[in-house]
Amino acid sequence: DHIIIETSGLADPYPIAQPNAARDDSPLVAVSRMETTIDVAWIGRDGAAGGAVHSKNGWKEPFALTPPAAAGPGSVLGLTSRLPNWLDLFYIGNDGAVATAFWSRSSGVGRWHAPFPLTQPGEAVR
Repeated sequence: DHIIIETSGLADPYPIAQPNAARDDSPLVAVSRMETTIDVAWIGRDGAAGGAVHSKNGWKEPFALTPPAAAGPGSVLGLTSRLPNWLDLFYIGNDGAVATAFWSRSSGVGRWHAPFPLTQPGEAVR
């Protein structure tokens, strides 16, 4: 015989990154690209986009998605998944351009492709 306990409540909160990992004006975005995976991103105090991933094995250590100073002050942040093994990150760079970086399974775990602008500098409205 088995005893099965079902709960609909949420677990107690717990950190997925070190204290002060995100700057004060950082948005927090999340996307689930597979049934067992969730990816979270934020903008760090150094202006780099940071992220963490949760899989069936728990949360992995946070890692940088962009170099430092990539995201400008007050930048918005977007994260989307077109495929289960692909993530796209969008933000406003220090030069005012809309910029992006992406990850694919072929890049390797935690390895993001170098960010690049999608617009000319100064074209993003904050």
